[in-house]
Amino acid sequence: MRFPRDGKNRVWDRILLGRTGSAAVLAFAIPFLIRSVPELLAGSFPIGFDTVNLYVPFQVSCNRDGIGGCLGAVSETHAAPLLYVILAGASIVGASPFLVAKVLGPSLAGALGLSLFTFSTRRLGWSAGSGVVLASIAFLTLPVLRLSWDLYRNTLALSFVLFSMSTPSPETRLRPNAVSLGLLAFAALSHELVTAVLVVTFAVLSIGMWSRSPARAKMHLVRLVLVGVVFAYYLASPPQTRGIVGVFQAQDPNASFLVNYLAPGGLYSYPGIGELWLQMALTMTLVLIPFVIPIYRMGLLWSELTVFGLCSLVLAAIPFVSPTFAPPLWHRWLLIGAIALLPSLPPFLAVLSAPGKAGVLALLAILVVPFLVLPAGASAPFLATSWTTRYIPGSMVENSIPIDDCPALVAALTWVQDGPYNHSVFAAQARFAGWTYVFLPGVDLRPFWSAAEFDSIRSSSATPVITVWWAGPTGWAPEFSPPPGLHIVHQEGNIAIYSE
Repeated sequence: MRFPRDGKNRVWDRILLGRTGSAAVLAFAIPFLIRSVPELLAGSFPIGFDTVNLYVPFQVSCNRDGIGGCLGAVSETHAAPLLYVILAGASIVGASPFLVAKVLGPSLAGALGLSLFTFSTRRLGWSAGSGVVLASIAFLTLPVLRLSWDLYRNTLALSFVLFSMSTPSPETRLRPNAVSLGLLAFAALSHELVTAVLVVTFAVLSIGMWSRSPARAKMHLVRLVLVGVVFAYYLASPPQTRGIVGVFQAQDPNASFLVNYLAPGGLYSYPGIGELWLQMALTMTLVLIPFVIPIYRMGLLWSELTVFGLCSLVLAAIPFVSPTFAPPLWHRWLLIGAIALLPSLPPFLAVLSAPGKAGVLALLAILVVPFLVLPAGASAPFLATSWTTRYIPGSMVENSIPIDDCPALVAALTWVQDGPYNHSVFAAQARFAGWTYVFLPGVDLRPFWSAAEFDSIRSSSATPVITVWWAGPTGWAPEFSPPPGLHIVHQEGNIAIYSE
């Protein structure tokens, strides 16, 4: 399928008048502004689960404990380092962690939009206006917005992947491809899962092209070696008993590169194969539905990005076939793979009549505008179901807790800091662990995920244990509630401090 390159009869090309520089600015600015909407609605608080539980605490840790020790923790866990280096740089210049978090999300969204524009104009040969349409319409799709909500390392890596695929030289020597290889290295250093997909992608491309174009196959083999070395570094990680921020435990100490989705415990556990399949099917439908008709009508644009996306989607589907031996975080592979389907949307829009274009854009708006603007607890029905919120939050205007509860949480933690419980053991469930680390410096913090872990902390502590949770039932986090024996010692709004 080819997208017509003569775009002079289109409104957006007449507006841009072929000014590639202006188009590139728009390709950055439009995604930046769209992603800024939930940030503005959230006020001074950042959005995103990983934002308040990983990125903000990491920068706070750099300020408290020194940059060398924090980057040393990244090295010890063999995590993809690039974004952490950026956050450490922000710490050096004294930038506020919350301000960095609020600016970083929209900025990475703009970078992804610019990379889509560059890929479409350089690699696919589209006009500048069509590239702007691709960058803009991408942020009217659920997978892109979900990535940009808090998966900053994924977004950064995908931007570098697209930039790298935009700049390969037609020559098959190393020097003309140096820029492409350098960008590919940055992509591999940005996220582990993207690196895994790149390994599979270049293995497929080098084998598939060996008989038809040995020289190009050898360049793909060079890329395979490059990302393979980085991926081997990630696989050589020692068993994780701690997280990137020192006091935090690893997200799942029992996890490995291949996991059993049906095993009890851990982040990837399901009670049965039926529930696993149902949650996968519903989430895949929600993520992929905008692409079904465009791909059916127009086909897929063939490029290295297509192979990249298909490899990622295959990895996402493995738990369907082998639930006891599959890659973890299957939904992340799904979101990564959906990026490769984005170039199918502008060609489909181009062949529709004006009412058809309006209908498609209205459908996309129905799917994503509630996600962008509605507060937590008022999500659209198709986003509020417990079958999908395990992977896609009901709203972007939230972080680990509803935005409306953030002021009360800060006030409650400030009360602990100034009150008689400051020297107690503070057991903080994952939704509150990052907040507690940021606002209670020096407290004996014990993060936990499950009720069983909380009971273990209580039984092993020689001093009384306190925790923070909602004061009453909210339906927000059914995975935990303070057990009998704990009572409220202080309450701010709907947030309470519990003690034995």
